[in-house]
Amino acid sequence: MHRILPNVLFLIILFILATAFPLSTDILSLNLSTKIVEKPVDEIITPARPEPILPTDGDFMGFEAISFDIESTTGVFPSDFLADYEVLIQKHGIDVDRLKLSTLTLDITDGMDGKKTVTLNKGQLMDSRPSGYYTFSIANSEDVLDYTWFGSNMAYDKTLLGTSNTLSATQLAFTLFFPTADYKQVVPITRIVPLPDNRWRALYTALLGGPKAGLGLTEMAPAIPYAPNIRISQNVASIYMYPANLAGYEDKFPTIIEAVTKTFMTLGPLEGVKFYVNDSSAPYSGSDLSLTYAQSAASSVFTGYSNNSEFMMLMPIPLVTSLFEDRVEEIWQALKLQSDTLPDTQGLIQVIPDEVHLISHSLENGVLTLDLSENFNQLFDSQAEYKKLLVHSLLYSYTSLPEVQSLRITVKGAPYIDEHFDFTSGLVPNRFYNMEP
Repeated sequence: MHRILPNVLFLIILFILATAFPLSTDILSLNLSTKIVEKPVDEIITPARPEPILPTDGDFMGFEAISFDIESTTGVFPSDFLADYEVLIQKHGIDVDRLKLSTLTLDITDGMDGKKTVTLNKGQLMDSRPSGYYTFSIANSEDVLDYTWFGSNMAYDKTLLGTSNTLSATQLAFTLFFPTADYKQVVPITRIVPLPDNRWRALYTALLGGPKAGLGLTEMAPAIPYAPNIRISQNVASIYMYPANLAGYEDKFPTIIEAVTKTFMTLGPLEGVKFYVNDSSAPYSGSDLSLTYAQSAASSVFTGYSNNSEFMMLMPIPLVTSLFEDRVEEIWQALKLQSDTLPDTQGLIQVIPDEVHLISHSLENGVLTLDLSENFNQLFDSQAEYKKLLVHSLLYSYTSLPEVQSLRITVKGAPYIDEHFDFTSGLVPNRFYNMEP
C-alpha cells in the first residue's frame, strides 16, 4: 500500500500540470538533433566618403586656381565631406604648412556625372609667406595624393642688373666683390671707370667705398677696412691693415679676405693676395695670414640674388663636384635651390621653378644642348626680368664648365627663341654681368 501511494501522487501531479498548461503541437514536433543558430544582427553599412579625382592635365604656375572633382559612390555628399582633407604646402621640397580645406575660401559647384567641383585660389595659400615658388598637394590623414599644383608670389617688379661686352680704350672694368648685408657672402658688381693712374689703388678705393645704394648689399661704411699700404711684387698683391682701421670688422675678416682676393684677382694677372695686420702675418680673427690667398676661375652656379632691393643679380657659387655629368645636374638642382652646394644665406632666388624639367643634355664640339620640358615656353610671359634671370643663370652657369664653350636651349627638341634670346645655335654670355645701375 505504501509503495503504491507515491506513484499515484506522481500521476495526479502530472495530470494537473498537463491540463493546466497544454503543450503546443509545435513543441512536440521539435527535432532535438537540429543545431540552434542565432539570427545575425543586421550589418551597419557606413557610406563611403567622397573622394577627390585627380586632374589629368598638368598644372602650370601661371594658373591662378586649384581645381579638382569630388566623387561620391553613393551620390551622397555630407555637409562635412571635405573635413578629412588638407592642402599640403611645400617650398623647395620641404613642408611649409598644412591647411584644412574646410577653413579656406572654396567655390563648390555641381560637376559632371553627379560630381562636385572644388576650386580655390592659390593666392590665399601664399598670403604673408616669403617670396618664392610653392607647390600644393591634397592630403588626408593617411597619405598625400599624387598630383602637384604650382604657384609663386615673386615680386615681379624687380629689375635684373644688365650685362655688357662694351668697353672703350679709355675705360677699365672693375669687378667689385661686395659683401652682402650680413657679411656671409660676396656678390660681384661690375663698374666701368675711366682709366686710372694707379689701377690697384683705384680698385681698392672703389671696393672700400661700397656698392651703390639700393642694391641690398652692405651699407657699412667703409665696406672693408682701409689699407694705407698696397704693394704689388712678383705677381702677388700685399695688403697692409692696422688695428685703428679694423675696429668693427674683426668678426667679418674672413669675408673681407674673400672680397679683396676675388676683386684683385679678377683684375689680375696675379698669383695671389697676402694680408698683413700691423705689419704681421700672424693669425688674425680666425684667419691664417701666413697663406697667400688665391681665387682661380672656377666652375660655378650663377644663382639669383636679391635682398631688400628692387634689383636682382647673379651670385656665382663654386661647384663641389668634379665629374662633368655630376656638375650638369648640380647646376640644375642648385638653380632650383635643391642642392647642398648653396650657402645658407637670405636673398637667394629659386631661378628654375619646380615644374620645369631637364629632359636631356648633350655635349658636341663644345656646344652643350639642354632640352627642357614644354612648360618652359610658358614661364614668365608677362615677367620679362625673371625670364632674363633664368636664361642668364643657365648661360653663365653652364659655360663656366671648362668643357663648354657655348650653350643651346631647346624645348622638346625645338630651339628656344624669344625677343631677347635665339638659341638656334650656341650662345656665349657677355663678358661683364651685374652691371652697376
